[in-house]
Amino acid sequence: MNSNENKGGNFEYRDFGGLESTENRLVIKISSGINSKSELLTALAKAIRFPEYFGENWDALEDCLRDLSWIKERELIIYHGDLPLWNIPNECRVYLEILQCILDDWNSKANSVEFSTDATYVDHEIRVVFPSCIADVVDNFLEGKYQ
Repeated sequence: MNSNENKGGNFEYRDFGGLESTENRLVIKISSGINSKSELLTALAKAIRFPEYFGENWDALEDCLRDLSWIKERELIIYHGDLPLWNIPNECRVYLEILQCILDDWNSKANSVEFSTDATYVDHEIRVVFPSCIADVVDNFLEGKYQ
C-alpha cells in the first residue's frame, strides 16, 4: 500500500497499469474529460451495466452501487482517468461523497458477521481509484475548498 491510498477517505491513488478485469474482478475505466453529470451517470451506467430501472440521478447511482446483485464478479474497481465534474464543484463533491458512502457501506458489510443464505448472493468488494497526481485535488474538493 502506498502512502496515497489513505487520502480522500477510502479512495486509492495509483496509475491504471495492472488493473485488468478477470473472472472475479470487473474493472471499469471512467474516461478523462467528463464535464457533466448526465455524461458521468451514463458512463457509469453503461460500464457497470446498471439495470434498466436506473433513474440517472444521484439517488439512483447510490442505490445501484449499494446493490450490485446483477454483477457476478466479486470485485468492482472504478478507475477514473481524472476527476469527473471538476469544473462543477458542487456536483463533483456530491459524486465523491456518494462514492465515500458506498465504500463505507461495503466495508462495513465485509466486516459484518451477517451473511446471506441465498446461493446466488455475491459479497462484493468495491475499490475507487483515481490517478495519483490528483490526490490533493480530491481532498480539496471533499474539504469544500472549491466552490
